[in-house]
Amino acid sequence: MKTSSLCTLVAVASRALASADLDARQTEDELDRWLSSVQAQPLEALRSCPISCSADIDDPWFLFPDASHLASCNETMLLNIAVQAAGKGEHNNDTPAVIRACTADYDTSASMRVAFVPVERLSLPGNATTGNGTSSSSRQPSARDVDAFTGFSRLLPRADCRFTTVEAGDGCYAVAERCGISQTQLQNFNRNNLCSSLVRGERVCCSSGTLPSTLPPGNSDGTYKTRQAVSGDDCASLANKCGVSGDDFMTANPKTDLCFSLAEGQHVCCSQGKLPDLRPKEDADGYCAVYTTKQDDYCARIAANFMLTVNDLMEFNKNTWGWKGCGPNQLQPLFNMCVSKGAAPMPATVANAMCGPTMNDTIRPPAGTNISELNPCPLNVCCNVWGQCGMTDDYCVVSKSETGAPGTGAPGKHACVSNCGRDIIKGPAPAQKIKLGYFEGWNYNRECLTMDASQIDTSAYTHVHFAFPNVTRGDFRVEITDPLVQEQFGYFKKLEGVKKIVSLGGWDFSVLPGTFMILREAAQPANRDIFKRNIISFMNENNLDGIDLDWEYPGAPDIPDIPSDDPANGLNYYRLLASIKAEVGSSKSVSFAAPSSYWYLRSFPIKQMVGALDYIVFMTYDLHGQWDAGNAWTSPGCPTGNCLRSHVNETETKDSLSMITKAGAASNKVLVGVTSYGRSFKMAQAGCDGETCLFTGDNRNSQAAKGRCTGTAGYISNAEIDEIMATERKNKVWTKEGSNMMVYDDTEWVAWMDDDMKKKRAEFYDSYNFLGTTDWAIDLQQWMDGSGSITDDTEDELVYEELSACTSSFSTLSQLEERKNSIPSHCLEQYIVDVQVSVFDVALKKYKKLIEDGYDKKFSIWEGYIKEQIPAQIKNFMATDKVDKYFKCGETKTVVCCNTCQNAWCGTGCERFDGCKNGKQTVPRDKCPKVEADPDGFGFGHPNTTFTLNDKEGFYKDILETWGIEEEWIRFAKRRMSLANGCQYTGEDVNDCIDRNSVFFHDFPTMNGDKTKIHNPKDVISKALPDAQGLLDQYGAMKTFAEYEDDLEMSDLTDAGSLPAFAVKDAVAQMDKIVQEAKEIEKRQREEFILNMIMGILFFIPFLGPAGGGAVAVGLRSLLRLIEVGAEVGLAVYGIVQDPDNAFMTVFSTLLGAGFSRGKFRDAASSRRGMSSTEYNNLGNVKPKLDSINSLRGGFCSL
Repeated sequence: MKTSSLCTLVAVASRALASADLDARQTEDELDRWLSSVQAQPLEALRSCPISCSADIDDPWFLFPDASHLASCNETMLLNIAVQAAGKGEHNNDTPAVIRACTADYDTSASMRVAFVPVERLSLPGNATTGNGTSSSSRQPSARDVDAFTGFSRLLPRADCRFTTVEAGDGCYAVAERCGISQTQLQNFNRNNLCSSLVRGERVCCSSGTLPSTLPPGNSDGTYKTRQAVSGDDCASLANKCGVSGDDFMTANPKTDLCFSLAEGQHVCCSQGKLPDLRPKEDADGYCAVYTTKQDDYCARIAANFMLTVNDLMEFNKNTWGWKGCGPNQLQPLFNMCVSKGAAPMPATVANAMCGPTMNDTIRPPAGTNISELNPCPLNVCCNVWGQCGMTDDYCVVSKSETGAPGTGAPGKHACVSNCGRDIIKGPAPAQKIKLGYFEGWNYNRECLTMDASQIDTSAYTHVHFAFPNVTRGDFRVEITDPLVQEQFGYFKKLEGVKKIVSLGGWDFSVLPGTFMILREAAQPANRDIFKRNIISFMNENNLDGIDLDWEYPGAPDIPDIPSDDPANGLNYYRLLASIKAEVGSSKSVSFAAPSSYWYLRSFPIKQMVGALDYIVFMTYDLHGQWDAGNAWTSPGCPTGNCLRSHVNETETKDSLSMITKAGAASNKVLVGVTSYGRSFKMAQAGCDGETCLFTGDNRNSQAAKGRCTGTAGYISNAEIDEIMATERKNKVWTKEGSNMMVYDDTEWVAWMDDDMKKKRAEFYDSYNFLGTTDWAIDLQQWMDGSGSITDDTEDELVYEELSACTSSFSTLSQLEERKNSIPSHCLEQYIVDVQVSVFDVALKKYKKLIEDGYDKKFSIWEGYIKEQIPAQIKNFMATDKVDKYFKCGETKTVVCCNTCQNAWCGTGCERFDGCKNGKQTVPRDKCPKVEADPDGFGFGHPNTTFTLNDKEGFYKDILETWGIEEEWIRFAKRRMSLANGCQYTGEDVNDCIDRNSVFFHDFPTMNGDKTKIHNPKDVISKALPDAQGLLDQYGAMKTFAEYEDDLEMSDLTDAGSLPAFAVKDAVAQMDKIVQEAKEIEKRQREEFILNMIMGILFFIPFLGPAGGGAVAVGLRSLLRLIEVGAEVGLAVYGIVQDPDNAFMTVFSTLLGAGFSRGKFRDAASSRRGMSSTEYNNLGNVKPKLDSINSLRGGFCSL
C-alpha cells in the first residue's frame, strides 16, 4: 500500500515537472519571437525623413500613403509618384496617390541613378491596340481593311484555285485576260465588288476553288507560330509582319471581333497549327506564376501578354495582397500579381514596413498561409496595410476595398490587416483591489509644499511606494545618502496598515548622463545575481513588503543625450525581475512601472513579465507635454506637435489600456495611473485654448509659468492648481476628455485630474476588472506643511496705469496691417471689431444692391450655364466602363448568319448568336460603345446601337453621385453618331433619307430640358438678409457695451464676429464677379461663373438655420458636381455649412439666438477658437482674413 502511494506521488511529481519544463520552453519560445519582432523593426522608419537613396538594400524607397507624412522632413528627397491621368470619362478620385521616397545623397552617384530611372509612360496609354478596344478612339477598320479580310469561307473547304496576282494598272478586263477567262467568270470566282476595289498585289482566282494558303507550317509540336501586337498594330500590319495574306491571317485568327479589340502584347497566329498554351502555370509549391508590374502597366496589356483575359486576372488575384482590381490607376509599379491559378504571391517588400508581409527579409510561407498574420506588431498592436503599427483608427479599423483582397482598404482608409480592434480585454476580477500612492522622498528639497511620510493617510491607500532610493554603479547596492530623504524613509518604514514598497529608478535616474548606465549594467547576466541579492537584502533589512523597479526605459533608442539602448535589455529586465520574484516567492511583491507609449512599451516582454510578477504600475499619464513640440506623430491633427493637449486624455488612456491587455497583460494585474499634478503650457495666443491651439517653446524649453513650489516650467501640483483656482487669476475652468482644464493669467494653460475626476476614472477601470489605480504623487495633493495660504509675499502686485484712448478709425484689415506697429496693444481688439462691423455693413449694402439690380437676368444666365453643363456630363458618364453595368446594347444592321451562309465569299461579316435571321436585325453585343465627343462632319465607324437600361436604380444613383444629375433631368432619345452621305440628291425626301440611313445611338440618355429645374438662390438670399442685418445691428451694439463694461472681453467679440463678417464679405465678392455677357464666355469661365454664384449662396445658408438651410444645401451640392473648375473648393465649404454640429455652424446658431447676452457671445467666441484644423482650412477665402487677424495679434494659433 505504501509502495503504491509512493509510486503515485512520484508519477504526479514527474508530470508536474514535465508540465513545468513545457511551460518554461513555451515561455522561452515566446520570448525569442518577441525579441525577434522588436529587433526586426527598422528604426529608420520612425525618422521624419526616409532613408538614403544610396542605402545598401534591394529597395531603398519608403512607401507613404500621402504627402502629409513627409511634411516634417527638411532634407532633400527624391519622390516617385505614379501620376496616372484618368482616361476620358474615368473619375476615380478615391485612389490614393501612393508616394515612394528616399533622401537624396548628392555626394554619391547612387541617388542620381535612382532619380533618373527612365519611365516609358506615366499616363494611361491611348486606346489603339491597348486592350481598351471597345472605346471609340481605337482604330476602326477602313473599307479597304474590310475588303482585305472577307475572302474566305468558314464552312466549306474547297480545292485550291488557279490564281494570278494583280499588278499596277490592272483592271478586271486585264486580269481576266491574263487568266484566260471572261470578266464575268472572274467576278463569279472571286469576292463581291472585285472589279471596283482591286488592290495591287492581291491574289485572285482564275478558276473555281479557294486561293492557296500563304500560311507557313507551324511548330514541330503542331502548334502555330505567334507574334505579339505592339502599340499601333492593326490586323493589316500584323498580317504583313506575319508574311501572310489578309485572308489567311483571318483564317488563322478566326475571332469575330479580333480587328476591333487588339490589345498591346496580344498573341496572334502566323502559321498553320493548333493554339499553343502559353499561359503561365502555378509552381510545384502551389504558388501562382508571378508577374511584377512596371510603371505604365495595365490589366489588358498584361492579360494579352500571357494569353489571358482581364477576367482571368481578376479571378487569379482575388486573394493577392494589395489587389485593387483593374480599374483606372489601380495598378502600382512593382506590384506582385498572379498570372495563373495558385496561391497568391508574396508582396514586394517595403523598406519602411514595420509589420505584415511587406517587411524586409520575410520568408515565403507554405502556400495557403494567411500572410496577413506574418510579422505581427510587437505587443499585438494593430498593423495596417502600409505595414505600420499603432493603436488609432489609422491602424485598427478594418475596412474592405471593392475587391475585398487582403492588404487593401476602402478608399481613403488605411485599413487594419492584423490584430485589429481597440477593445479593452476584460480579465477576471482581482482577488483584492489595490489603491497605490507614490511618495516623493525628496520633497523636502522644495521650498514649500513639503510633507512628512508620517502624514500619509494610510486609510486612503493599500500600498505606498517610496521613490527613489539610489543604486550605486559597479556594486549595485541600494542606498539612501541624502539626509532629508533618509529622514522621510524612516517615517515611511513606521507606517502601519499599508504595504510598504520602495521604487528604484525613475526618469532622471534612468536618463541623466551620470546615472543612465547603472540599470542597463545591473540587468546584464554578469551583474544580475549581485543586484538581486542586494535588493532582497535591502527589503529584508528594512522590513519592506516589496520592490518596484521604474526603469525608463529598457531598449529605448531615442532618449536625448544618452546612447541608444539594445532591445535585448527588455529581455534582461524581465529575467532580473523574474529571478527576484522566484527568490522571494509570495513573501514580498515584485512589480515594475510600464510606459503607456507603444514606442517604449514595445521593448517590454509584457506577457511574460505579467505572468511572472505581481502587478504592473501602468503610467497612463504624461501622454502629452512640452516634449511634443516639433513631433508630427504625437498629437493627431497637429503636424507641428505643439498643440494644447491633456497629458491624461481619456481617449488616449483607453487606447493604452487596450494596447496592454492585447499584449497579454491580464487586467487584474494592471494598476492604472492617475495623477496629482498637471502638465502646463504657455499659450501662443490669449483666448485660443482648444485642442488645435498652440503653445510656445521648443521640445526642451517650456515657457509656462513655474509652480511656486514645484518650480518646474510645464509641471504644477494639484495643490498649486487649487491655490490658483481660489484667486481671481483663473480665466476659465472646464472639463473635457476626462480631464480638468484651466486657463489662468490669460495665457497659462493646464490639464490635470481633481478628486472627482480620479473617482470617475477608478469606477471605469473597475468595470474592466483592473487591479486598481496608482497615483503620482501623495505629497502633491495638499498643503500639509501649512505653506498654502496666500500671503503678501505671494500675491501679484497690482499696477494701475492710465491707458490712452482708442480714437483711430479703421475700416479694412489692410489699414490695420499698415499701422500695426503704431497701434497701442490695448486698442488692437477694438480696432479689429471696428473693421469687422464695417466689413459686415458694407457687404450687406453691396449685396442688397446686387440683388435689386438686375438679379433676374443674372439668374437666367446662371440657369442657362448650368443646363449647358448637363448634356456633356451625361455623355461623359456614358463613355466610361460604368455604362456596361447599367445597360445592355445591341447593334442594328443587315447580317448574314453563319449557319445559313452558302457563299464562299460571305467572309468575316457573318454572325453567330441565338435567334439569328438573315436580314436587318439587332445583334446583341457584349459591351456598349463608349463615345464622349460628338463626331465631326459625316462621322464614321460607330455602330447603330440601341441602349437598354437594365439597372434603373443603380444608373440614376450613380450619375447623381458622380455629376449631380437628377433622375427627372434625363429622358431617353436618339443621339446621331454619323450623318448619311448622298441624301442631298433625294430632293424633298432628304430628311427622311438622313433619318433612315444615318447612324444613331437609340434610347440614349439625354437632358430633359423641360424638367430640368434649377434651385433659385433668390429665395435663400431674401430669407437670409433680415437675420444677417439683425446680427450686424447686435454686433454693433455689443461693441459699444464692450467698450464700457467689464463683463465682455473685446477679444471675445472679435472672435465671435469674425466668421459672420468675413463669410458675408466673401459671398458678396463672389457674386460681384458675375458677368452678363454669357455668349462670349468659354466653358471654364462658365463653370467659374456657376461656382461664384454657388459660393455667394453657401455662406448665407447659416442664417437660415438647420431646417431652412438643409434642403438648399443638398440642391447646391448637386450643382457643384456638374462643374470641374473649383468644385472641390465649393464642396469643402458645403461640407462645413451643411453640418449643424461643427464649430462654424455653432458660431452662427449661437449668435442668431444671442440677443444681447454677453455669455452667448463668449460661447460663440469659444466655438470659433475651437474649430478643427479641417474646418478652418476649408473656409475658402474666409481663412486668409482670419489668418490676418491672428497675425495682427502677434500669435500663430492654428485653429
